[in-house]
Amino acid sequence: MENNQVTQSMWKYSIGGFAAALALQIVTLLLLKTFSIGASIVQALIVAYGVRAWYTRSAKRLMTSAERKRLLLQYAILVGLVQGGLIAGFRLNSMPVTLGGYLVVLGISF
Repeated sequence: MENNQVTQSMWKYSIGGFAAALALQIVTLLLLKTFSIGASIVQALIVAYGVRAWYTRSAKRLMTSAERKRLLLQYAILVGLVQGGLIAGFRLNSMPVTLGGYLVVLGISF
């Protein structure tokens, strides 16, 4: 029962972190009007610190190693599903996904 409760709470943090990363990326792109790897790294650090602080404040303890792994796995699944959806959305009848078009959408959405 304890393991199931941890899994449910980690999904909350995974989805929250994903939403925060998406919002921060959009705001940064609107302000800077360009895509920068450095800005993306800073955004990732801000979101990671924010999720850690959110968890620590609500659980009143630090994450265990198993919880960090579960959070990372769930976040990766979520990002993979969204990117897979983007790739599938680009697919038309016989038109293959162009790398340039995919990178443009990734730059806009992440």
